[in-house]
Amino acid sequence: MFTRGVKQTKNRGATLIFIVLVGFIMLSILSALIISIAARTIKLETWQKEYAVKYRLEHLARSAADATVEAIIATSADFGTTSELISGVSSDKTTVIEDSDSGITNQVQLLIMGNPASKLSVTATAYEGDKHAAVKADILMSTAPKTVTWRIKR
Repeated sequence: MFTRGVKQTKNRGATLIFIVLVGFIMLSILSALIISIAARTIKLETWQKEYAVKYRLEHLARSAADATVEAIIATSADFGTTSELISGVSSDKTTVIEDSDSGITNQVQLLIMGNPASKLSVTATAYEGDKHAAVKADILMSTAPKTVTWRIKR
């Protein structure tokens, strides 16, 4: 079989192997890219979940501390005597959120310490399993109006 002006080569098998090899390399690169994207997505989702728990606990601790500070500013006599406050008045852990559908259970513990005539410190700690976040508020009782300084305990 002769065709005009076209030379037939006997390397048809080599061309087919080259095409299959290039296709395999392209498929390998594409697979590696997809696996890399999936791994990064899983890492990002894990980080977002941890951040959401941390943010929820900090918000819960801030809310509990804020409510306690407002109550202390209104009347500090309801929280104990001067000697009790100097040595520290602590609450038990109280469950404030319990959602059986999502499995979230949050608890809060308060500690009030200081001298009611000068400075009181309120520390609110929120717990979820083995994770926790604490917020501290210092109330300057000697000033009028009373000044509150906030900080997140790490």
